[in-house]
Amino acid sequence: MLSKEKTWEKLLATGKVRGEMPSGVWDLGGLDLSGADFTDTDLRGVIFRGANLTGTSFVKAYPIGADFRKATLRNAILTEAKCMAALFDEADLSEAVVSSAELSAASLTGADLSKANLQSTFLTSSILEGANLKGANLVKAQLSAADLRGADMSEADLSGADFNGAKLTGTRLKGANLAEADFNYADLTGADLNGANFKGSKLVNAKLEGTQNLTVQQLSQTATLLDAQLDPVLRERLQAEYPDLFVNPEG
Repeated sequence: MLSKEKTWEKLLATGKVRGEMPSGVWDLGGLDLSGADFTDTDLRGVIFRGANLTGTSFVKAYPIGADFRKATLRNAILTEAKCMAALFDEADLSEAVVSSAELSAASLTGADLSKANLQSTFLTSSILEGANLKGANLVKAQLSAADLRGADMSEADLSGADFNGAKLTGTRLKGANLAEADFNYADLTGADLNGANFKGSKLVNAKLEGTQNLTVQQLSQTATLLDAQLDPVLRERLQAEYPDLFVNPEG
């Protein structure tokens, strides 16, 4: 990671800031920093609120606790960036590359992540309430204990993702690929699961009551439904036709 001094030099090179490096919090809110290169920089606690960061590179950068609220990060690259506890509420991250980044405990309420690449990204305990994740790539992403209430993940690829203990009430998962995903202890109450692929997914103790457009055929493809909370009609049919799904797979 570059020093604060070297990071400030990079900012000066953009021509958007002037003068000596501030001794306190850096407030870059509202600036047009589109296309800037912040690779491997120290951006801890920096305020980017409302800034234009379209196509900006944050590869391996350290914007820990930074404020990106309502910023435009369309097509930005945040590969392997350290964004723990950062604020992205209502930010535009559509088509951004956020693969293998660390966003644990980050806040992304109402953020637009449509068609974003979040493969292998760490979003543990993050807040994505009402976020737009339509068509996003979340393959093998870590979302345990995340809050995704009301989020739209239609047509998203969530294969191999970890949603253990996540809040998914009222989410839209229409046509989503949930193959091999871990939904153990997750709350999917009221979620729209029309056409979602559950092949090989784990749903131990998952809450599936009141879900919309969920079928016996979909759930028959899961790896386990041990102790899952299901609507009575679904449970009765599945227990009759696929009893092994309710047996502890570990014996």
